[in-house]
Amino acid sequence: MPAWQFTSETAPHNPPLGDGTYCVELRDASEATLSDHCFDLSVTEGTRSWDHVTVALPLTGTPARVVILKGGTQIGEILVTPHAPQVTITASQQIMESRSTLAADETLPLSWSATDADGGTVEYSVLVSSDDRSTWLPMAANLEETSFELDLSEIPAGAEVWVRVEASDGFNVGHADYGPFALENHVPEVLIQAPASGEAISKTQSLAGFAYDREDGQLGGSALVWSSSIDGQLGNGALVFPALLSEGQHVLTLSATDSAGETGSASVTVTVGDVVQSSSTIYLPLVTRQ
Repeated sequence: MPAWQFTSETAPHNPPLGDGTYCVELRDASEATLSDHCFDLSVTEGTRSWDHVTVALPLTGTPARVVILKGGTQIGEILVTPHAPQVTITASQQIMESRSTLAADETLPLSWSATDADGGTVEYSVLVSSDDRSTWLPMAANLEETSFELDLSEIPAGAEVWVRVEASDGFNVGHADYGPFALENHVPEVLIQAPASGEAISKTQSLAGFAYDREDGQLGGSALVWSSSIDGQLGNGALVFPALLSEGQHVLTLSATDSAGETGSASVTVTVGDVVQSSSTIYLPLVTRQ
């Protein structure tokens, strides 16, 4: 897979050292090692087995190639070519020309082209920024196609949203940006984890749910409100233990409100107590044979 260059405020999570059977080295033209990381593929970390790895190295000096070693023997390399790819990005001009603000449930079709003066193979990644290019959120990586349907429901809202397409020739990375445009605030996504719809529950049943907002993250506390179609409001939070529920068929609803005042909800229908359901009996003719 190609290399991608990025800036991070925190140290990357590299695979554990183990016995250091494998090493990735960044070398300059004189074969001096600029940075490296060694690891062992047989090492497990918790329940994770390292059948493939991503290694991040500090980009220092003037790199000439990336070398992959096993037991001190080279098994692969990535050459650093003189030029980075040049990218031109486009999107649906009809969408952007008609209005400057897009809805949270829209899809933005993207297409682009890239040229590489060194004639190498190019792969692409797509990133978005909702804060005027201060931070970037990756949406897709290692694409060979030159188009992508960007689902705006997966992107935090913002007044200055940008899309970036990066192209890697294996080491060098070029990019182009598209924007800015405004994106409407998202409605929180709500899930009731317990009880399940259609379930018969006790009067002391606990209620559990989850809510996530693209802008605020996970919601909890007073932002979550439980209610019953029979008993009214039942409590706040992801987990509540309401007072005794009344007998009957309830529609339980969990509502979540984000910092912008947008509210999402989910509901389940449950039965509390022993409720007699209306029924019909059909009598079929009895046929006997002697």
